[in-house]
Amino acid sequence: MVVRDAIRRGRSSRLTVDDDLRAKEEIRTLLARYNNDVDARDPAWLDHFAPDGVLEANGRILKGRAQLEAFLAELGAPGQGIVRHFGLNEVIDVQGDNATMRCAFLVRVRRRDGTEQFASGTYDDVLQRTDGRWHFVRRTARPD
Repeated sequence: MVVRDAIRRGRSSRLTVDDDLRAKEEIRTLLARYNNDVDARDPAWLDHFAPDGVLEANGRILKGRAQLEAFLAELGAPGQGIVRHFGLNEVIDVQGDNATMRCAFLVRVRRRDGTEQFASGTYDDVLQRTDGRWHFVRRTARPD
């Protein structure tokens, strides 16, 4: 069953319900892995971005693997600073091999004095599927 014509690189491509649901689940899995990897300070986090991927957060714009890698190193050891990311309320729109997602985030932050607090906001994402894998082309974090 065809749910819509999607515009992709100037051509029309048809998505079935199964294709659409599969793509959305793959994107949700990407979001979960992104959160788990950044919390663990795992360099695999870098692979969730396109090669020239952009992260815009806290007044900074980080572009490309080198800047993202430096940012990950700045976060310190796991369990310091932001210790847990939660992504929720995803709204995903798939157009062939391109997608957008808006989701809420909640982060638990551990301060140097040992106290903890929560912060929240919204991510606006642009994604692209390359060689069968979804990647973030751009993530823009907007705190509440």
